[in-house]
Amino acid sequence: MLKKLVILLTALLALGCGSSFHVIKKSGYPSPFKAATGLVVAIDHSDLRIEGQRADQYQARLAPAERDDFTKILAAMDGSFIKRFANDIRSTKVRELAEGKVRPGEVVVHVYFTQLERGWFAGVAGKDSSLDARVTFTVAGQVTDEWVDRETDSASMYTPTDIQRLSNCSEQLARETAKYFEVAVAGGAVGH
Repeated sequence: MLKKLVILLTALLALGCGSSFHVIKKSGYPSPFKAATGLVVAIDHSDLRIEGQRADQYQARLAPAERDDFTKILAAMDGSFIKRFANDIRSTKVRELAEGKVRPGEVVVHVYFTQLERGWFAGVAGKDSSLDARVTFTVAGQVTDEWVDRETDSASMYTPTDIQRLSNCSEQLARETAKYFEVAVAGGAVGH
C-alpha cells in the first residue's frame, strides 16, 4: 500500500503538481527531533528504478565501462547528499550509518532513492536529469516523519554530464532534508 502511495505521489510530482516535495507523515509539535543527540544518514538504492527497470537489472545490461560509470554516479549521489546534509545541519552532529548501529538519542535519516532519469546533453540539445526519493526520519525505531521529493537539474553546457546533474539533484534533496529537520527542531511548520 505504501509503495503504491509513493508511486502515485511520485507520478503526481512528475506532472508538475504542487511543490518539489510532499509530506506523507509529520510528527507535529513538539518535535521529537529536539532531543536528538545526533543524526545518522542511511542511503538505500534497493528500490531504485531507471528506465522502468530495477537498478540491478539496468546495470546488468550495461557494458562494463558503462557499468563502472553508473556505479560512480550512485557513489557521487550518495557523497553529495551526505556532504551537503552534514554541511547544512547546524543543530546536531551528522554521521553515516555503519553496521546498522544507532546510538540512543540519534535520529535516523533514511534516504530511499526511488527513480532516476540520467538525461543527456549534446551541444545545444539535451534532456534534464531527475531524481525521486522518499525520506524518512526515525526516532527510537519509529518513523515519525516521511516525505517524497523530486529534484531536477537542467542539461546544459554548464552541467553536460549526468553525474554532475544527478549529484546536483542529490545535493538539493539534502538541502531540503536539512531545512525540514532544522525547521522542525525550531518548532516551525514543515512540509507542503
